[in-house]
Amino acid sequence: MRKTAFLTTTGGRFAVTAALTMAAAGLAGTTIAGASMSPGAVAAGASAGPAAPVSTPPAPAPGAPAAMPAAPPVPGAPVTMPGIPAAPRFPGAPVITPSTPAAMPAVPRVPGAPVTMPGAPAAPRFPGAPVITPTPVPARPVSPAAPAQTPSPPASGGPAAPASIPVPTGPNVTTCVSTGLSATTGLPGCDTTLTFAVNVGLLEISVPATANIGSGNTGTNITGRLGGVTVTDNRAELAPTWTASVASSDFTTGTATTAETIPPADVSYWSGPATATADPGDTVGDVDAATFVPGQLTAGDAVPIATPQTAFSLTAGVGDNSATWDPTLTVAVPAAAVAGTYTGTITHSVA
Repeated sequence: MRKTAFLTTTGGRFAVTAALTMAAAGLAGTTIAGASMSPGAVAAGASAGPAAPVSTPPAPAPGAPAAMPAAPPVPGAPVTMPGIPAAPRFPGAPVITPSTPAAMPAVPRVPGAPVTMPGAPAAPRFPGAPVITPTPVPARPVSPAAPAQTPSPPASGGPAAPASIPVPTGPNVTTCVSTGLSATTGLPGCDTTLTFAVNVGLLEISVPATANIGSGNTGTNITGRLGGVTVTDNRAELAPTWTASVASSDFTTGTATTAETIPPADVSYWSGPATATADPGDTVGDVDAATFVPGQLTAGDAVPIATPQTAFSLTAGVGDNSATWDPTLTVAVPAAAVAGTYTGTITHSVA
């Protein structure tokens, strides 16, 4: 059955007429035509004749009435082209519904034939050709996704809490919560207890390696200065004290016979005042300032040093300190002394 459409115009309106050639019903050349609702409509020609030309409607004259509105669609009426009003359908006219082609039956699959993609024709297989069976690929295991971290909501009515800062841990690490003012700075915070140690130093004394106090005649005194003697106290004590002592040996010449020996009882010593002192633990005028005491302040205080005598001392102080003095020695040369260079030892100690 063939469906032919013709477009005709009458009075400025378009109408579509469908003509069906009913060859299958033995009505070859018979045409069923629908006429326009407008008087004077031209029917479509027979299907055996040529199609009527399509004419263009003239523009409406000024003042001409407007075109009639399209009639409402009648149930079962054919669908028209967009923008073209539907042609009215006479009562009793047959409804022409385009037929839908039936689906083709599925072709049974020959055993051993290769598998094809849906919708693609199977490729012909030659007799004796091997059948290619696709090798299944094992599925890869899928790791479960890590759970999402949901931040804790901030407290109601206040700002969002800042992210927590990792706190180092260890055997000597503790944590605290600042609940008040620091005892050290007076500011809010946490205190750290810090420790260190101040080393204990030595109490030392230094003296000249050699000294020469001059010369004199028998039966007279030979006097001279020994040189600077210094006590250094680096013990860093809270209340340090020390005492420096001095003693003399025999002075001899030649083979050290009795006539060639001057005993220490003939050697006198007086320290005199301090030539230098240091007291870092105190300031000038402090009531706790170090107190250095000379053993013999003047020549009238000189003492024989056949036995140990106090040369200088510290009786009060704080921390490190030091003192220096330049003692004077006097040797009473016996009248029976033998001429010569006499040598002996003056020993200082501190404790």
